[in-house]
Amino acid sequence: MTSTTIGSDGQYELRERQTTPKRQLIRTADELVKALEVERYNVALSMWHVVRFGGQIPQCNVLKHSMRVYRELPLTSGRDAKIWALLHDCHEIITGDLVRPFKSVRLTRAQTEIDAVLQARFCPSITADQIEIVRLTDVAVGDAEFYEWQDGKNEIHTPGLLAEWCRTFSELQRKS
Repeated sequence: MTSTTIGSDGQYELRERQTTPKRQLIRTADELVKALEVERYNVALSMWHVVRFGGQIPQCNVLKHSMRVYRELPLTSGRDAKIWALLHDCHEIITGDLVRPFKSVRLTRAQTEIDAVLQARFCPSITADQIEIVRLTDVAVGDAEFYEWQDGKNEIHTPGLLAEWCRTFSELQRKS
């Protein structure tokens, strides 16, 4: 994009104006897939901004939670389970986060549909057993996080987590 400006000598000149591409709002599963393919950092940043437990504990966000689920998976879980651990709550970029007892049938169905699209694209060989391992780890980590934050053992700042999530996801994708 160009703009006309007056130079230091009083003459008009055309200059290229630097513009940064606008980030697209992620509203559908397909848009989430595309964002994961081309702008992983923005997806990680979006996950960082989704606060868990219905927003009641600002220090706890989806990105930190997903990395913790990934780290606490059994070593024998397999590549697809590891990818799914990183992505299992990505649907919350679109739907937001609600505590378990208050999720509606409609919200749960929407999250399940988004998850199916993500699994088909990023971990197509994932088995029902691997999904269950991630689910159980997710619940255990979520419960532990709740009690840790309730007891004041919360980690407010985790430097490098955005880059670590992106790097881990990219490495797992390359191994396919």
